[in-house]
Amino acid sequence: MAARQNAALRPATGRDIRQILGDLDAELVAAILATKATSADLVQVREWIDADPIVRSQLRHGAAGVVGQICDMLDEAEFENDRER
Repeated sequence: MAARQNAALRPATGRDIRQILGDLDAELVAAILATKATSADLVQVREWIDADPIVRSQLRHGAAGVVGQICDMLDEAEFENDRER
């Protein structure tokens, strides 16, 4: 049990990021790694991604710190992808 708790508190790895958030490009993974986000932070981001659009908007307004930073990064990446299409 203690090992699982410690894993949730250590910074996530690139593998953790891809397992929790999906297939992201290397640049975005590097940016997320730079935040020193934990697996627990990434799970919160995943909940935001999976939420209904109305709930997602409400969750986003409450996201702060590392979770908010990653949500912003993902929003920006989505915006850039939409512009390139």
